[in-house]
Amino acid sequence: MTAYNSWTSTFPSIASYGIWAGYTKATTVKVALSDDPAPTLGQGVFFDRINYPVMNSTGTLAFQSTLKGPSTGFYDRDSIWAGTN
Repeated sequence: MTAYNSWTSTFPSIASYGIWAGYTKATTVKVALSDDPAPTLGQGVFFDRINYPVMNSTGTLAFQSTLKGPSTGFYDRDSIWAGTN
């Protein structure tokens, strides 16, 4: 599996930063994109900045992100995400 990060250049996510992963070009999927809802964290919590992905030999992908939204504060904006594609 390959994972990479990049800026987007198409509508509706122009100039958003994200991570994609997959085994082939045809099976590559978006993992996370800035301004997307952060899964499992409730309504109104979104990815703000997304950092570079890392992957181990078993294909587990991890990345650090900051969050934004009305229910986030100074002390609870940093998050680490990990899982398989």
